[in-house]
Amino acid sequence: MTPGKKATYFRICSNYRPQKSDPHRIRFTVGENLVNYDGETYTPTSNLITAKILLNSVISTPGAKFLTIDLSNVYLITSIENEQQYEYMYIPTWVFPKDIKHKYNINALSENGKVLAEIITGMYGLPQAGILPCRKLVQHLKDARFIPAKFTPGLFKHTTRPISFGLVVDDFGIKYIYKKTQNT
Repeated sequence: MTPGKKATYFRICSNYRPQKSDPHRIRFTVGENLVNYDGETYTPTSNLITAKILLNSVISTPGAKFLTIDLSNVYLITSIENEQQYEYMYIPTWVFPKDIKHKYNINALSENGKVLAEIITGMYGLPQAGILPCRKLVQHLKDARFIPAKFTPGLFKHTTRPISFGLVVDDFGIKYIYKKTQNT
């Protein structure tokens, strides 16, 4: 374990989301209250006013279209690049299925019925889980010539194309203007 770090606990969150194709949702999360993270956690996202203005802009602009995009599991696939910032948690051995316990020899790794796990990617409950993918996404968008609006958090515009969008965590509300050409 990295010096200065303290292991937190493992939580199971269970939700019922009837609008999803699989409505029964189980997630393993980190006990956030024991994570000692001193870095920035603020993620600039669009608010309700920005979303309303963007939607009104679509309605009032001839040829404007609107679409949404969701970046699935963006929290879970973003790596923590600096190993000094890895986090740790104890996972009780009863969580592991028998075949996993056997394959990875979990019982030999356990102490007092739990295993110490190193967290090297984003995970629900980590204070930094929002800012890590946000930084990568903003850089990727910048490379594609999208720039954030100067005074409106979460609003981006393309430097040359008629495309703008509001960003809330991993959800995009995109306005674009479709112009027919002679070939379409």
